Amino acid sequence: MLADEKMMQAVEQSLKEQGIIEQFEQENGPVRGRMMITIGEVPEGFYPFIGTFDFYDSQIGVVFNPATMQAASGIWTTPQKSDAEAPDRSWIDFFVQTLVQNVQGESFGIPVYSFVTDESDLTIVPSLPE
Repeated sequence: MLADEKMMQAVEQSLKEQGIIEQFEQENGPVRGRMMITIGEVPEGFYPFIGTFDFYDSQIGVVFNPATMQAASGIWTTPQKSDAEAPDRSWIDFFVQTLVQNVQGESFGIPVYSFVTDESDLTIVPSLPE
């Protein structure tokens, strides 16, 4: 089902009136389907978690449900400036591991802070008010 059938019909009608659909079909065959891309919302219980670093100018993201411990997306990286280097795989793995270890259940503290050495990390998660 289209997100907004009426809007799709209005666009299609306008294209037909201009002869654009007819010309397209003459060159490519009949239209067999229609698709509409819109901005959606994350399903209830899922959260878009973003990891940032002081030594990379890119952020890492994933949509994750802490209650079920299931991801609803793949992992993505987003440059924070034009010449940004993508994070190394080991830092992507660290982000996921830290998320899974520290953001579990229906309620959790955010933001999570990690201080990293060559040997280990200290991760701080704020507690929720009681």
